[in-house]
Amino acid sequence: MFSNYWKLAFRHLARKKVFSFINIFGLATGLTSCILIGLYITDELSFDGTHQKADRIARITTERSSGSTLSIFATTGTKTGPQLKRIFPEVEDYTRTLIYSSKVSYGPSSFTEPRFLYADPSFFNVFTFP
Repeated sequence: MFSNYWKLAFRHLARKKVFSFINIFGLATGLTSCILIGLYITDELSFDGTHQKADRIARITTERSSGSTLSIFATTGTKTGPQLKRIFPEVEDYTRTLIYSSKVSYGPSSFTEPRFLYADPSFFNVFTFP
C-alpha cells in the first residue's frame, strides 16, 4: 500500500517539476525559518541564566539625542549606581565595570592586556555563579 503511495508521489514530482520545486523550496524555507526563529528565542531566553539571581539583575543604559538621531549606550556615569542605591531602597547592590587596556606584571614577566575589566568589589555579589 505504501509503495503505491511512493510511486504516485514520485510520478507526480517527475511530471510537474516546476510545481514540485516551488512546493519543496517553500517547505524547506519555512522549516528553516521556523528552526532559526526557535533557536534565536531559546538563546534570548537563556541569556544570563547562569547567574543565581538572574531575575533580579538589571542593566542601565544611556540615551543621547543629537538633532534627529538617538544613540543608546551601555554605559553610564560613575555616580549612577550609588545614587540609585541611595534613592531607591529596592536596589540591593550595584556594580560598575570598565574595559580598558592595562599593563599586567607578575614577577619578571609583564604584558599589556588590551581589554582589562575593572569592576567594583561588589561585582561577585551581583553576578553569582553556581
